[in-house]
Amino acid sequence: MKSEIPVEREKKLMLAEKPLGLAPRGIALIVLCTIFAAFADSSSEASSTYTPTAANLAAREWFQDAKFGLWIHWGIYSLLGKGEWVMHVKKIGVTEYENLASRFNPTDFDPAEWVALAKTAGMKYITITSKHHDGFCMFHTRQTDW
Repeated sequence: MKSEIPVEREKKLMLAEKPLGLAPRGIALIVLCTIFAAFADSSSEASSTYTPTAANLAAREWFQDAKFGLWIHWGIYSLLGKGEWVMHVKKIGVTEYENLASRFNPTDFDPAEWVALAKTAGMKYITITSKHHDGFCMFHTRQTDW
């Protein structure tokens, strides 16, 4: 059985009493927009034995030419409003952190609005962290209850 986060500790961790909303104004807190160029390190051993397919090379060229895109880092850490490394930085224990998962319920999530905003800004692609280093998944898997 998982214990609840003590109220005093939760208040210290939270920016507000309620989890962050996902209205357009709040998106800036959880979205990372970046111009990204892909670079390959040809000196590594793995790259010396790998031969990309024509389709792979075409996809790489498209990505390099696209330049401007949207990278969305979003997960249970967004409830605390402190970034994706909050568990490590604030030294939150696993049991405490796991309790946040039951509160992650993005009822204001509007993917069509996010795509429209990205297109309006001239972005060519969207990448979302569907499973981050903390182990929380944005999809069902038999590998974890997260």
